[in-house]
Amino acid sequence: FGSFWAGRLAGRWPVIRVMLLGRAVALVGLSLGLVLIGLGHISVAGVSGATLCVGISNGLSLPGSNAGAMSVRPDLAGSAAGLNGALNVGTGTVVTSLVGVLVTHAPFAATLLSAMLACVVISTLGVLIARRGEAWLSSGAASG
Repeated sequence: FGSFWAGRLAGRWPVIRVMLLGRAVALVGLSLGLVLIGLGHISVAGVSGATLCVGISNGLSLPGSNAGAMSVRPDLAGSAAGLNGALNVGTGTVVTSLVGVLVTHAPFAATLLSAMLACVVISTLGVLIARRGEAWLSSGAASG
């Protein structure tokens, strides 16, 4: 669903805006899931709904992220794609291992959603940094 909307928005919205929309969907979904857990409403539907928002969010964000990584130096697009994939897999491995350790010592649903939220916050900061860099490059500051 997220990828479908990313494709529909691709020509109308800047890539960075679509990525920020994706990150916002994840931030809202995970925050609502944690609020429900905090209120004592722990359910499979609530946790699944929060994680579904992350899936939609990734569908909105990842196409732009991949395209952006490969467009910086078109002559090195293959290397950029390989490095981007390796970073995704490597980061996923580290975070999954860490969350696996954490959930054995804390409530599963809250710990899982909190870890996911932390990752989404970090990725949102990355998009904001990319947006600032894009603005800096388009202002001509990089050439002067």
